[in-house]
This record gives sequence, structure tokens and C-alpha cells, in this order.
Amino acid sequence: MEERFWKKVNKKGGNSCWEWKAGRFTTGYGQFWKNNKLARAHRVAWELTKGEIPENQCVLHKCDNPPCVNPIHLWLGTMKENTLDMISKNRQRYVGPWPVLRGEDRPNSKLKEYQVKKIREMYNKDRWTHATLGAKFGVKGGIIGDILSRRKWAHI
Repeated sequence: MEERFWKKVNKKGGNSCWEWKAGRFTTGYGQFWKNNKLARAHRVAWELTKGEIPENQCVLHKCDNPPCVNPIHLWLGTMKENTLDMISKNRQRYVGPWPVLRGEDRPNSKLKEYQVKKIREMYNKDRWTHATLGAKFGVKGGIIGDILSRRKWAHI
């Protein structure tokens, strides 16, 4: 497994990021099949070089580069520490003390703000169906329904 893992890494050496060359999650983190499960590559890199990850611990990046698996760029922290790290580096919008990801700032968002406005405009003007709008914008009709009823993208 270890040999298979490191073949998928571009080791530039030293303090550089070691980029994951294989498949990635939509969030940019590398994905690796381990024990018949899809795992995040940076977590596997930690386990291969530093050992087991304690329960309730996250593997965080000093470099803020999701595909990086260089062990010297990784550190262990709690979910709270991960959140505070994101806030301290201005990588997330937030209201009050807790981060709130909205719209296109969400890592899995398939739409941009201008597209959501266009969806609402087209639906109100021409009465497109949810399914046809979904096909046009690359999302499911249920997402279109959520956008139109403001269950999603309510801030726009």
C-alpha cells in the first residue's frame, strides 16, 4: 500500500508542497483507496509517516494547500483548532465567532452567484421547469426547487 501511495505524489523535496497527482475530492484533497474505503490522501500520508491519528483529531495543513501530502506541512488538531486556523487566515467568511459558508464559498458548490440570479430570472420570466433549468445549469431539479424557494442561496 505504501509504495502504491507514494507513486501518486510529486515529491519536489525540502519544504515544497508534495502535490497529490491522482484523483481528488471536489474540495481539492487527494483521494486514496485504503482498506476498501476512500480516504483523504493527507491523512494517509500522516499515518504512513507519523503513525495513527488519535480519535477526534484532524490532520491540518500549515501550507493551506489541500492536495499537499508533505508530512512536514501537516499537523494534528481538533475541529475547533481547524476552524480557528481557517478564520485566522481569512480563508472563510463568517458571521460572529463561527464560520458560515454561503453560496459559491462552499467547497462543493456547483453554481456561482450570477447563475443563481439567472435561474430565478429565467424561471420567473419564461416558467422553465425545475428539470430543464437543472439540466441547463448542471444540477438536479431538486436543487433548482431549493433555490427558487430560497431553501438554498437565501442570502441572494
